[in-house]
Amino acid sequence: MTAPKWYAVVEKATGVPVSFGTVLAEVLPAHLEAIPIEAQPSKAALTRWDAATKAIVAIPPPVPPPDRVGAFLADATVQALFEKLSSGERAALADKLRSKLG
Repeated sequence: MTAPKWYAVVEKATGVPVSFGTVLAEVLPAHLEAIPIEAQPSKAALTRWDAATKAIVAIPPPVPPPDRVGAFLADATVQALFEKLSSGERAALADKLRSKLG
């Protein structure tokens, strides 16, 4: 048994999707078009519909937030001060900075 063919029903002018499905109406309104696709876009499959290209595209991986605390602690002046603290004080300070600055 073959997998059902999927369709994206989109506005012709903009590519904005109206629906995705395996069942297609016999007659579509003039402002809509049906585009055959391999599968429905899904966050689980890391795909989304791109209206500009009228195609399913991969969702780019999220960009990790910058490590502001790590950058701060890597500064030479901060390192000199940080080294004067005990290991427990360094850990407590780093934890406090991360809780305040993210």
